[in-house]
Amino acid sequence: MPGPEIFISAGEVSGDQHAAALLTELRRLRPDLSAWGVGGPRLADADQRQLAGIEQLSLVGITEVLPRLGSILSLLRRLGRELKRRRPAIVLLVDAPDFNLRLAKAAHALGLRVVYFITPQVWAWRRGRLRDIRRTVDLALCILPFEEAFFTAAGVRAEYVGHPLVDLVRPSAPGVQLRAVLGLDPTRPVIALLPGSRRSEVRALLPSLLGAATLLARRTPRPQFVVPAASPALLPLLAPLAGEPLAARIVEGRAWDCLAAADAAVVASGTATLETALIGTPFVTVYRLSPLSHAIAMRLVHVRWASLPNLLLGEPAVLELIQNQCRPETIAAEIERFLDDPAAAVRLGNKCGKVRALLGPGAAAARAAAAVAREAGWAGR
Repeated sequence: MPGPEIFISAGEVSGDQHAAALLTELRRLRPDLSAWGVGGPRLADADQRQLAGIEQLSLVGITEVLPRLGSILSLLRRLGRELKRRRPAIVLLVDAPDFNLRLAKAAHALGLRVVYFITPQVWAWRRGRLRDIRRTVDLALCILPFEEAFFTAAGVRAEYVGHPLVDLVRPSAPGVQLRAVLGLDPTRPVIALLPGSRRSEVRALLPSLLGAATLLARRTPRPQFVVPAASPALLPLLAPLAGEPLAARIVEGRAWDCLAAADAAVVASGTATLETALIGTPFVTVYRLSPLSHAIAMRLVHVRWASLPNLLLGEPAVLELIQNQCRPETIAAEIERFLDDPAAAVRLGNKCGKVRALLGPGAAAARAAAAVAREAGWAGR
């Protein structure tokens, strides 16, 4: 008799990574488990049969999504038909709330069990989504320490499992060795540039990063730049950074290695800010949306800070340069501060250590898998 099926939907690079780790842990509990749905290369490597890839969904902002809305809605209808036909034991949704909350509604209407891992950050913005989560999600698996109480108070069954990055963020070698591996001069400062995992993010941030790097390139000693591309599709967009006078080294993947090799970093707001804090590299947070997307977002935001380290610490430990503040000269000035004042870098490093302590002891994927197994009725099998 064939084993149970699970549907997994992960709509972006980080969600693909975390979902793959969770699927691996689930198969320790149910070796006969089969998985299908939406994912990226990590889930594919974990033997998920994919009906769509994350490149179809990795968009950000209202104006960025609108041109692709027709194809996204078509995919949602297709997945809804497949859910109705195959009726998986669990519908596991990972991050990507704009897409996955629609799937939650469709799955709930079919009477399927819905588990949401890496829940929408409704405590930060768009709290109207809480009503949909309460109606359509059977179990919310939270990764930040304050989320369980927040969701429980709102009438959502929730369980805190810890943050998966605590286990995953491991550079492959010490920073000195990584400089050699990455082809970087050990006598010159290294600056990592992380412009995001979505094309729209990279396009929005690239002019500011190019300008800041050009200003920094005039320093003595002249710094060198390393840029991890979150996916091969981003390599052509990042090509201008590789030209003169910057001659940045563009690396496919290996973001943690690039950060560990760097003296300082410029990091797009999002999961990467938490990864950078866990590694301990001093950094500045940057972000840009289209003017319309930003205007809409500002009406919906309920938190003081954009980056997760600041939210966890409850203070602006990391400088945030958002929208019109994201200017080349301001970015360059903050990086220069870290290069010129080692004490400033140490102070931020100490704050980053506190962030790690706040995220729990690790093994988040294993705890999440145990919760999914209980929800599916597999526990104790």
